[in-house]
Amino acid sequence: MASQQNSEFSSATQLIKTAIHHFKLNYSSPASLINNKTKSAALALLITPLVGHAELIPEDLVSMSLDELSQLDVIVTSVNKKPEPLSKTAAAIHVITHHDIRKSGVTTIPDALRMAPGIQVAQIDQNKWSVTARGFSGRFANKLLVMIDGRTVYNPFFTGVFWEMQNAQIDNIDRIEVVRGPAAALWGANAVNGVINIITKPSDKTQGGVVSAAVGNMLKQGFMRYGGRIADQAHYRLYADYQYHDDGIDDFGQDTSDHWDQGQGGARIDWQPNQQNKFTLQGDYSKGNSRHTDTPPPGAIPPVADLKDVQVKFSGGNLIADWTHQQDPDNTFYLKMYYDHFERKDRSIKQIYQTFDMELRHRSLPVQNYEINWGLGYRLIADSVYGKAGLTLVPPERSTQVFSGFIQNELTFIPDQLKAIIAMRLEHNDYTGLEFQPTARLMWTPNQNHSFWASFSRAVQAPSRNTSDIRLNLKSIPGTPPVLVALVGNSEANSEEVFAYETGYRFQFSDKFSLDLAAFYNIYDELRTIEPGTPILELDQQPVRILAPQNVDNKLEGETYGFEAALFWKAHDKVKFHAAYTYTKLNLHYKDNSLDTIYEAAEGETPQQQASLRTDLTLSEQINTHLWLRYVDSLPAQQIPDYITLDARISWQAHQSLEISVTGQNLLDGRHPEYKPELIGLTTSQVERSILGKIEWRF
Repeated sequence: MASQQNSEFSSATQLIKTAIHHFKLNYSSPASLINNKTKSAALALLITPLVGHAELIPEDLVSMSLDELSQLDVIVTSVNKKPEPLSKTAAAIHVITHHDIRKSGVTTIPDALRMAPGIQVAQIDQNKWSVTARGFSGRFANKLLVMIDGRTVYNPFFTGVFWEMQNAQIDNIDRIEVVRGPAAALWGANAVNGVINIITKPSDKTQGGVVSAAVGNMLKQGFMRYGGRIADQAHYRLYADYQYHDDGIDDFGQDTSDHWDQGQGGARIDWQPNQQNKFTLQGDYSKGNSRHTDTPPPGAIPPVADLKDVQVKFSGGNLIADWTHQQDPDNTFYLKMYYDHFERKDRSIKQIYQTFDMELRHRSLPVQNYEINWGLGYRLIADSVYGKAGLTLVPPERSTQVFSGFIQNELTFIPDQLKAIIAMRLEHNDYTGLEFQPTARLMWTPNQNHSFWASFSRAVQAPSRNTSDIRLNLKSIPGTPPVLVALVGNSEANSEEVFAYETGYRFQFSDKFSLDLAAFYNIYDELRTIEPGTPILELDQQPVRILAPQNVDNKLEGETYGFEAALFWKAHDKVKFHAAYTYTKLNLHYKDNSLDTIYEAAEGETPQQQASLRTDLTLSEQINTHLWLRYVDSLPAQQIPDYITLDARISWQAHQSLEISVTGQNLLDGRHPEYKPELIGLTTSQVERSILGKIEWRF
């Protein structure tokens, strides 16, 4: 029976691959697609029988864009760690496709993430961003798990993301899957408010060569890539990229000395020797420099007082290996391992991290209408963090381990209509011990046009080095003896936790109109605060001084609620609209004995409302335009007013292999502020109007 299934699977796969190849060769241009509706419909009929059986979907279909599949049937993998149509996922998820990224003309991942409802993105200066989901914005927002091809990229010290280092090469990205809401049952701690999974293209989708150059008033960039074939079922690609971002300007129009540059290169090999096995090996190496200007508070002492014109040097490399073994369509093993090396240093701190991560997963259907997905994981992080003057970590070198295991049960009550998913994860970390993170989801699809879902989850954000081991001298108060104010870590700090309730509705009327709605209510506890501690007389210091500690603690709680909407409308064969709206409300309050005066301001650091409207307009077979209008609400805690931006891109296919494009960003005003960093006195940049010209040659 299994042999027969494999034979049928192989035949179906080959048939679809042949059809897609023929389709792309003969009807790849927008005009040809418009004029060949019959052939497009034929391809859709060929694909449709497999959409309900995600385990049979070939990689070709997984990586197809929203133009080739209906808007809500694009294949996603980030919700349940398996390929399935977006319309059948019981979670709030949005997919930013390669088509979306390319048409918009964005050049950084944070700018691309502005397309997703529920994601709050704000630029701090030329090389820093605040990126979060459903509130709790900040330079090091710690409630959002970010991955590139399954490799976690948040910084183990701050548990945030250095976004300037995540240069995933826009042309290599296949899609960005954005999950809003907890996903810790499958992905682990830190997936508290969501998951961003950046997925690059397999190497067989990047065959041939690409050379591009872009020049503008804020960015200069060069990119090269070449892909080839090693054997019939083995492909590779090599790439190199360099970019330089110019200085921004402050509130008075003066340069802020925050330019940055980065070079990156990498390679990938995909090998599928047979239908049962698939191997991937890939790696990247990057190196760069960034600058920023700090404004230390009055009374600050080194190193805080020295942080004025700061130069940062960073580098990193990684190696990822994947193996997928499919014994039959109902029985699949996955093994992923990666090694990541990261260094970052400036005048006050040097950070070196080495991470080894391994995960084994197995998915099977032991009986009809019942699927089980389980996995075991291990992560080792060895770090060396050396501060200067008043910044220290005790100990400066530390190795931490995370052991984890999850199990997910999916039970189908009525095929294609009603299913339930129950999952839980047990995870042990060196800070708080064993953590339990469950989730329950229900999906009801009464017919092919409507679907409803609901979920409940618990997730945690575990403490880190900056929570438990840090000592940062902030300022000195003259006196006899003098008083030293310092931030002091707490090795007894608890994990932050959330209990999340979500529901959603999706409607699709043919491939011309779709609507995706989601609502949420989250209850948070054990949120971190800074509490004044008991003064201590430090007799071992000369002169003798009084230490006034500011201790890390967990004395904040609160609720967030809101809803998100995404709408797609194909008004005409040449005109498409993508609209999104987000409403997010935070209510935070201290526990009875808290003396913190900082973190409650987070209520006013997240915009309550955001709206976005993107328009794709095909003027001719050679000329395409993209318009993107965005509204972002004010940030009362930072005295930043609301703003409206307009981006526009026009591209000309001058030749089959040559494209020329011009992109304008923030066209409605000369400059505007978006965010001021929390805690640290960083001089921010205003976001300026920019123009970027680009030429791209494919061969």
